Amino acid sequence: MPKLNKADIRLITNVVKQRKNKVKFGKAWQAIFDEFNVGEVRAEGSQQWLCFDLVARDELQQLCESDTGVSPSFGLPKGIRTDVAGIAIDEKISTESIQQNRIYCSATAYPIYIAGDEVCLPAKSSLWVDFNDISIGKYTRVVVVENLEAFVLWGQFNLSEQLGSSLVVYRGHDVTAKAVISFLNILPIGIDVTVFSDPDPAGLGIIMSTPKVTSALVPVSIEGFKKLSHKERFGAQLATMPNVKEKSLLFSEQFQKYANTIIKLGIAVNQERLCNEKWPLVLINV
Repeated sequence: MPKLNKADIRLITNVVKQRKNKVKFGKAWQAIFDEFNVGEVRAEGSQQWLCFDLVARDELQQLCESDTGVSPSFGLPKGIRTDVAGIAIDEKISTESIQQNRIYCSATAYPIYIAGDEVCLPAKSSLWVDFNDISIGKYTRVVVVENLEAFVLWGQFNLSEQLGSSLVVYRGHDVTAKAVISFLNILPIGIDVTVFSDPDPAGLGIIMSTPKVTSALVPVSIEGFKKLSHKERFGAQLATMPNVKEKSLLFSEQFQKYANTIIKLGIAVNQERLCNEKWPLVLINV
């Protein structure tokens, strides 16, 4: 396996492309120097520098190409691992992920339209697709569901008929959430974005941070969950986002009332309970 990683290749690329004569001798460069012994360490006052002449830069370039298969003159190759595998020794240096444009999606009672085709899914099934292939013009609403189990069991919730023709996507976390955000950002004007999150402070934050959000799917008479609330969860979430109530003032009166009820009564309930109890859900403006 190559001794140089993705970050090392970027450092060497900057030196080669910009024809730098010296760089600060930090931990990363010290590791490269210890491994290949290219360049000369010099001190200027309290700062140590790793210096390169033309010969040293050429040697550094050749060592990088020999070790990784990547020429610093061109930098890291673009593409996913499969694209990079034909160039680099280690395909894991790829700068793109096959996941970055892919989202999990389903629909309530209608097929999913992908690249002009109709895909009819069995209950509790979903597709993992590149969002650029979704025929978004077939939909008037996208519903973003916070939790995986709630997404899979979407059809078992007590839903409004308004949601019948919606495209339903799983929000998830990390790479999945980033892909969903990218998808929402390219939606055309006129498509409603509805967020279905846990009725708790973190769920409020998800609603308010979702791009192009127009509505939220919330339980009717949420006051009924006061005695069933997870108090420790509520306290922990509120401690990480103490200004959630103030932030809600930037949104609709309906949403402000919903947020105020959650904060005032200390409510923290999960989507799974809403599904289990078939609790009626209603759309509110955000």
